Amino acid sequence: MNREEFITLSPARRVEEVNHLLKRHTLKEIADMLGFKYSTFTTEMRNNGEYRFLKKNKQYVRAVTLGGVVKYEDNEAIVFINENKQALKRLIEMYQSNNLLVLDEKVYSKMATFENKSIKMNKDIYSDYSKFCDNHFPHLKMQDMIAQSLLDFMEKYKR
Repeated sequence: MNREEFITLSPARRVEEVNHLLKRHTLKEIADMLGFKYSTFTTEMRNNGEYRFLKKNKQYVRAVTLGGVVKYEDNEAIVFINENKQALKRLIEMYQSNNLLVLDEKVYSKMATFENKSIKMNKDIYSDYSKFCDNHFPHLKMQDMIAQSLLDFMEKYKR
């Protein structure tokens, strides 16, 4: 590829081509191959701040601004968020609508000790609760849901 061909490429395509070349060459060598001065080449590659060169990866990446903070698209967290955006939105909606059961750490702590307790309870209420738990939270143990229910009750009515 020569200088004219390189100039006609879109910035994203330039980054792709240069990143491929960076596997075997340095930035200086690539600039020379394309007929650029090193400083001109790196300025051209930054494309008004849209791309940054990360020395640790030896790659150009797209810079994304989130709330005034510059993040790089190769950042694992950004990639994960982009790949799972819809699932994360649904999870947040469930949490905000109170349809998501989040167990307190005390419920499943490995440091907790357990005791067997027998309690007398209204048969219909227990049956309804048991069916509700089976239908909505089949992946959880009944003992964990009862423990969370007790914690929620204490939190709601503490003075």
